[in-house]
Amino acid sequence: MIAKLQTLDADSFERLIQALMTAQFGYRVRIYGDGPDGQREAMIECPEYEGYLQAKGKTIIQAKYKTQGGREEDWHWLQSMLRRELDAFEKKALTRPELLPDTWVFYTNIVLTAAQDSGMQDQADCYVAKRNEAFEKKHGRKLIEHIYIHGADAVRSMLDASPRVYERFFGTERALREYLDRLLEDTRKEHPSFKLMQPDELDPRLFPRIETKGRREETDAPASVWGLIAESWEQPENHSIVIEGAGGIGKTVTLLSPTVPLPAPALYVHLYELVHKGEALSLSEYLQKKMPEYAQEIGRLAAKDW
Repeated sequence: MIAKLQTLDADSFERLIQALMTAQFGYRVRIYGDGPDGQREAMIECPEYEGYLQAKGKTIIQAKYKTQGGREEDWHWLQSMLRRELDAFEKKALTRPELLPDTWVFYTNIVLTAAQDSGMQDQADCYVAKRNEAFEKKHGRKLIEHIYIHGADAVRSMLDASPRVYERFFGTERALREYLDRLLEDTRKEHPSFKLMQPDELDPRLFPRIETKGRREETDAPASVWGLIAESWEQPENHSIVIEGAGGIGKTVTLLSPTVPLPAPALYVHLYELVHKGEALSLSEYLQKKMPEYAQEIGRLAAKDW
């Protein structure tokens, strides 16, 4: 199974890289925890080691995580991260050169495209090589002797070689996927009219525009999903709708979208708001607390057989 790195966050991605380094280098790895780490998630001390990572001399490992975005945005982000880290190394070179590594390995969760010259991998390699050359011209030596930039594909390759690490970080995801597959199979048996929307069925030309609270820009909601939910709204035998996916793909906007054409106003309630003094509230209890002047009417509506 291909590891979905976008299901992680910045902290868990750092821990993943630390675990992969420990799996390969064992006791030779020094792990650095949360807080200011001096540009280090891990450090390896060894003369030279050939494996899926070449650690030569004092090796510093860094991990940087980025949330979803487009390819152009990914490159600008990556370049800014590399610039920031190299600027910091140059400052150390002038003030505390003993802290400079022999090898610097930079890991990120974004895909580094492989197209020759124009791909992100070649652009990143070219950028750090030019920075190294400029420093050497000025100071007579390279800033860092060996620099490796690795993206999502390299991380997944390491995970293939480290099944225990994969299970630790993605075992829950696999269990959830198996559960959802069983649920899907049972649902199809019990409800022959059940529809499953696949991503390639979504026509971007048909996306309605929705403005979400707290955002200036409008957000797209897939029209085909919108249509499915709106249709289900009119069919009381369809009791449940499940939309799954990674953070930031528009699940909330999609669920809000059916309210747009309705004449009645819509209310969006966060799940954490349905807790009061440690006790779970029903939606009607929540509304009665929020709008006490309508408490009796809300109570009558809640008692109706919907």
